[in-house]
Amino acid sequence: MVRPGVGGSKSVSGSTGLDMCLYDGNDSSSNRISLLLQDEGGKAPGRIKGQFSVYRSGGDKAKDSDRLDYQVSVINPTTGAVQDIANGKEIVWSDTNRRDIQRPVMLPGGVAPALCVPAPLTLTDASLLNGG
Repeated sequence: MVRPGVGGSKSVSGSTGLDMCLYDGNDSSSNRISLLLQDEGGKAPGRIKGQFSVYRSGGDKAKDSDRLDYQVSVINPTTGAVQDIANGKEIVWSDTNRRDIQRPVMLPGGVAPALCVPAPLTLTDASLLNGG
């Protein structure tokens, strides 16, 4: 969605999904998955703790107007529930080697399907979450 911004500029908001499936290198036989997502770790004045940021190329990282904050959530593969991911905080799932939650995928160069653990991500513009 494009909406009017400050001074007649336009800004973009919305969310998008990423169909992520996690593979442990051994046909998803591991009974535990650890997931850690983080951005570059720079200071982002005014950003809510736990959110992520991307910066405008050539922009000033200290300015809110040169930064887009976003939240990441994932579908927990063992429960099916939506789970927020905090920037730089580890998530650990157990019992991930259950065949009823895994799905077959063809890996590049593979000759047979391999099993992975589906964990789709959603990235949401923080302004939608913060009432902006």
